[in-house]
Amino acid sequence: MKSLLVFMMIYFGSREIRAQNWHPEFSLPLGSELLSNINIQNLSSYLERNLPWHRPGSCEVEFSVFHFRVNSEGKIDSIRTEGNLSKEVSAQIIKNIYKTEGKWKIPDHSKPGDKCWFVYPYFLFGNYRPCQNTNKTSYQQMYILYHIYSETADTRDSMGRVILSPNRFAKLDEK
Repeated sequence: MKSLLVFMMIYFGSREIRAQNWHPEFSLPLGSELLSNINIQNLSSYLERNLPWHRPGSCEVEFSVFHFRVNSEGKIDSIRTEGNLSKEVSAQIIKNIYKTEGKWKIPDHSKPGDKCWFVYPYFLFGNYRPCQNTNKTSYQQMYILYHIYSETADTRDSMGRVILSPNRFAKLDEK
């Protein structure tokens, strides 16, 4: 229940962001990372690359939401993060966000003041089988939240922010 309350605070706590209509598209040029790394399929998979492995033996369920803004020049001019991911994982995701600069297709009708907010959720569910049983309630709540994000991915919320799909992960076996 606590995890769900944290999500509600994170999601609805950033309501000061006004509605937006302008939207750049993330685009990797042919011959770049797209060809060298077949796992990069979209912006979400680009943001989760080169992340450090989760601490061995850790069963802590971790979750953070990264809010970042792309301006009319295709530059990242604001980043805000909320959640409990480790500093190492958060730092690499932020580094990846900044590396998107120069990889945005800017709409033809752009004006100097245009900007677009993106929201990227990232989940860690522990990294080995016994984790599911150590904090089953927290695991189940975060798993439900993961699927809510997955179903609304790459859409816009009521504020016009682009909600990206969450990171990929392999569901742990029930056995």
